[in-house]
Amino acid sequence: PALEAAQRRCADVNDVRLSSILSLSQLLRPQCKTPDSPPPKSSEIVVHLQHYRVVLLRIATGQYLRAAVEFSADDQPQMWKRCLDAVLRLNTADFDVSSDAVGGSGDDEYNQYATIEAALPLTNLIRIAGSKGNDRRASELSLRLAQSYLAGIGGEGGKVSQNAADSELRKLSAAVK
Repeated sequence: PALEAAQRRCADVNDVRLSSILSLSQLLRPQCKTPDSPPPKSSEIVVHLQHYRVVLLRIATGQYLRAAVEFSADDQPQMWKRCLDAVLRLNTADFDVSSDAVGGSGDDEYNQYATIEAALPLTNLIRIAGSKGNDRRASELSLRLAQSYLAGIGGEGGKVSQNAADSELRKLSAAVK
């Protein structure tokens, strides 16, 4: 009833975005096999919510990336920073979902940057920091960019073993100093 009322209201005011998100929430919802079957277990609901969070973060990442590319001034880092923040949250959410599935854990900070998706916002933030004379920030972001590229050429699912990546980052850090 509440969902149907919200969808009708979206149609009344021609809000396609919210309507799409509401429809998406129904597609991702854990389904009962039959009307007489018991409701989903709380663990299934938690997994569903984690997957839904990942989907919404993917949408946010895409929207911030589009805004940064199309509408942002070349020397303004705000949209690129928001894009990077969305990528980092997405990477953390992706890692949480995958580590829950395999029962593992890891270093969140490492896992946030250890995907190739972080490369584009990092590259632009490095460019902006360099153009503003903030070499220290540019160097810091360059190390994160190297970590992202290492993840892109790494093994399983784009992830590099943490020991190998840490070793490479130490070498890069020493070279920058």
